[in-house]
Order: sequence, then structure tokens, then C-alpha cells
Amino acid sequence: MQQMIFETNRLSIQKLKSEDEISFFDLMSNPKVMELIPQVVLTKEQSDSTLQELILLERSSDTKIYALYEKESIEFIGFCGFLK
Repeated sequence: MQQMIFETNRLSIQKLKSEDEISFFDLMSNPKVMELIPQVVLTKEQSDSTLQELILLERSSDTKIYALYEKESIEFIGFCGFLK
């Protein structure tokens, strides 16, 4: 696992990375998850492209994008961001 940015009692927050590709797709292709987000279910190609765009955005701007991992299971459970 990558170096932690910060943590809570249950979460480890880290930079989003290319290695999150499969877990990111699992999230973005899940209709139950996506019905809560104003976005359509993504194909694998769309998910991979979106992930890379978010990683590049985080590197090239003041926007911060973080991966959320459950500490106990070390499972990727989502992502969040701070926009400037």
C-alpha cells in the first residue's frame, strides 16, 4: 500500500494511483453506486480514462484527489477530492 496521507479510526486516505484501476472500475461500473452520483455507469475504458484524468488533475493543480481504504480489510472503498 502507498504512503498514507492521513487516517481516521476506520480509513486510510492515500493518493489515487494507477494500481487502483480494478477497484476504481468496480466502483464506477456499479449501478447501485452510480445512482447516487450524477454520472452514468462507466465502461472499463471510460473508467481507466477517468482514473488517469483524476491522477493528472491532482498532480497538475491545487485539486486533491484521494483514495479511501478501509483499514481493517485494506480494501479500496472509494475516493474523494478537494477542489480549489
